[in-house]
Amino acid sequence: MKFKEKALKPRNIFLVLSITVILVLTFISMVNLGQTYVMIDSTGKEYKASEIRIEDSNKGIVKVNDISTEKENIYYCTYVTFQSLKKGETTITVKYPDEASTVTHRLAVNSLGMIFEGEAHLFSASNSFKVLFPSTILIILVITIYLCMNFREKRKNGEFSYSMVAIGGAILYCIGSIVSFLIVFSDSIIEFLSQGGYGFSIFYFTNIPTLLSNLSDSGINFAVISCPILLIFAVAVSISNISLIWHEGFKPINLLGIISGLIYIAGFVILIMITMRDFSGSEAEYRIVSSINIALSFTFSYLVCMLLSTIICSFMATRYKLGNNQDYIIILGCAIRKDGTPTPILRARIDRAIEFEKKQFEATGKRAIFVPSGGQGSDEVVSEAECIKNYLIEQGYPEEQIIPEDKSVNTLQNMRFSKKIIGEHEDDIDNVNIAFSTTNYHVFRGYILAKSVGMKAKGLSAKTKLYFFPNAFVREFVGLLYEEKLRHALFILSIVILFILLMFFGT
Repeated sequence: MKFKEKALKPRNIFLVLSITVILVLTFISMVNLGQTYVMIDSTGKEYKASEIRIEDSNKGIVKVNDISTEKENIYYCTYVTFQSLKKGETTITVKYPDEASTVTHRLAVNSLGMIFEGEAHLFSASNSFKVLFPSTILIILVITIYLCMNFREKRKNGEFSYSMVAIGGAILYCIGSIVSFLIVFSDSIIEFLSQGGYGFSIFYFTNIPTLLSNLSDSGINFAVISCPILLIFAVAVSISNISLIWHEGFKPINLLGIISGLIYIAGFVILIMITMRDFSGSEAEYRIVSSINIALSFTFSYLVCMLLSTIICSFMATRYKLGNNQDYIIILGCAIRKDGTPTPILRARIDRAIEFEKKQFEATGKRAIFVPSGGQGSDEVVSEAECIKNYLIEQGYPEEQIIPEDKSVNTLQNMRFSKKIIGEHEDDIDNVNIAFSTTNYHVFRGYILAKSVGMKAKGLSAKTKLYFFPNAFVREFVGLLYEEKLRHALFILSIVILFILLMFFGT
């Protein structure tokens, strides 16, 4: 029953119906367009239609509909339009007044009446494939809309997770691909207008390899499109690091933002230098170089999409508004002072939890139970949980409203052990409303770790100093990548292999 309910969601219906309609219309259009074919020969001279002779080795397969010669820039091209008659193959010889000027073409007509130059398969040129350009954009657009619907629902329900980052990254890549395709299209329009309306068809997808080539090129195109945004990010994190070092002192960890900015800029420069350079060599060398270009451009674009999506998701996680119905508020611990009192970061987390609990009580009369979470480090006089508890008591909260968890040594254990503590006081923890309070840059990761231990929890965002946030965020992003390194590596490898196979089979 749950499967049926999920399958009947409006967005799923939209996706299936939209793509089905596009594919059906694409097929019909391809059949109709494919029944004519325009051969283009660069002749260098202007000829009258009556001066050009067409010899057909197997009459009855195709017929000539039109012959014309038009000037394009400084040269002439001859256009011969054929109409399919029946299935079969034939050799067309185009003879010009100068007997030395003879061009031979092999045409094949399949059972649907579609004409191909060469053999009747997807890797041969055909007018039918012109429709692939708008169809591909429409399909990517539909997928983008569908992903946006999923992304919007996750944001609305507070389901901040790896899947949300993946969806956001896919949306960014789809948008980049559409922009990339439209750039190609705009260049074709300019060429079309400059040539007075001729030669435009050569800029459409006339076979599957051309389409695959554009899809594989979308990686480098996305890198170029996203360059201004990432450059601003690189400069921002570098400036914040300088401020961080000024206020907090020099530590290797405080250089993380500068290092990441330099890595991005260097990676982008290297990528452009490799993918944009002219290549001269054998066919085998060309395939190898192209494979390397595809791998580099997609990997770079994937990491860029992940970074941008993580920034967006993290920002949304910090802005998410919880309902005033929370039963428990977990306060995630961090380092404390030598005298056992909270550091500014920890105090901000506690104050945020207190602020929310007070507003909830004022709005609904409902009290939330605090769960201070954090063990005792080797250099700490008390556990982080005890430190948080003491601060709450100082603020006037009774011990009955506080349940400490003092065994955890990291955020994952914070979530796991806090869930266990809450479970000891509740019969059905799945129906209990749980919040957790942590620093803004740490909220998104908190959602992910809570989900990883099977706990439904919403995040409360405590502010931190502006100069500290970018460096901390980069650290969190690196942590997110590292925790799911195998998943990221397998995905990148599978997509790169797919593109390389398509490139090899399509050339």
